[in-house]
Amino acid sequence: MERATMVALREVERISRLVSRLEAVERSIRATAEFAVKKRSPVAVAMGEIERERKRLKSTLVDLDRETGRCDGFVVFGRTLDKGKIFEFLSCGEKSSNSNPTSLFLVS
Repeated sequence: MERATMVALREVERISRLVSRLEAVERSIRATAEFAVKKRSPVAVAMGEIERERKRLKSTLVDLDRETGRCDGFVVFGRTLDKGKIFEFLSCGEKSSNSNPTSLFLVS
């Protein structure tokens, strides 16, 4: 279970890096647009820069979508494993308590 947790944490770290990359692209697009407005640079130059940034944004979104899908898969897998271990624990507890299901919840 610890290994699954470590894998999930690495996936969260990857997603965090992708979100940071997404924020950087968004800041770049905003700066380009502000520059075009303030300096009244030719619209064609500003639009070309925005188009390049849009492509980077699309690439980042595709990467982010892929990573979140992988992370979701790991979460589902982890939940399945945990559920199995809980059921296994409860079934062992019932056998050792002479078929008294409430004995698992009694506090001594």
